[in-house]
Amino acid sequence: MLLSLVISACALKPPPVERTETYHRPAKPAKPPASRSAVDTLRRKAIQLINAERYDDAIGYLQRAIKIDPRDARSWHYLAQTYWHMQDYPQCRAMVRRAMSYSQQDEDLQKANRTLLQQCFE
Repeated sequence: MLLSLVISACALKPPPVERTETYHRPAKPAKPPASRSAVDTLRRKAIQLINAERYDDAIGYLQRAIKIDPRDARSWHYLAQTYWHMQDYPQCRAMVRRAMSYSQQDEDLQKANRTLLQQCFE
């Protein structure tokens, strides 16, 4: 009798296993927000204009980038650099100080800001 009970128990399907874990696919790398892409594009265009000595045009692009992201330290730095090229040293110093306040995590940019600030006083 015990043997028949064991045999009949083996013929039954086991209850479905309830899964508590779910499979998670790795997240896709995050795309930069559209605003970040716009700021980068505006900044790149401004750098081209600085190199072409079209400083007033470069200022316009950098001001638009800053309007999108007021805490973008690199845009502030390039704006300061533009004023330095124009020999507007008070504006240069003001922009460098703003760039320095936002670039605390970027040691290379901090160094560039300190160098530019020193040049504004020479």
